[in-house]
Amino acid sequence: MPQYIVLAKFTDEGVKNMKEFPKQVEAADQKLKAAGLAIVDVDPKNAFTKDVGVTTAQGVPILFGYNVGTNIPEQVVYKMVSAIYKNRVQLAQADPGFTPMAKDFLGMQATGINANPHIPVHPGLAKFLKEHQIWNDKWTVATGGS
Repeated sequence: MPQYIVLAKFTDEGVKNMKEFPKQVEAADQKLKAAGLAIVDVDPKNAFTKDVGVTTAQGVPILFGYNVGTNIPEQVVYKMVSAIYKNRVQLAQADPGFTPMAKDFLGMQATGINANPHIPVHPGLAKFLKEHQIWNDKWTVATGGS
């Protein structure tokens, strides 16, 4: 059973409703999964500068990316993604915020695309993903007008 950190001052009504909290968390988890996101376990030592009193915290990873239009040539995006991939470890050493990307760069690309399946993939990224054998034929490659 996960532990939750709740910083609040409860009213009598709030205390009565606490028994519903696990159900609310489960409902939120299902909504997040339906949107292509998920609640993940986080080591609090890596997320907070002070001891928060738990061994595991939970959170929703925020996907970030560099969004480019199809007006940017395929080869430019391919070179950009390839350079980030090649230097992912050095990026994480320079800024720990890049650590999740460094640990699973390819998986993060797939997660981002799967979270937004209606958005076509830039041809440069598609080329990179195919080269690394992570391309999913359910995804679509953007064309000049998409």
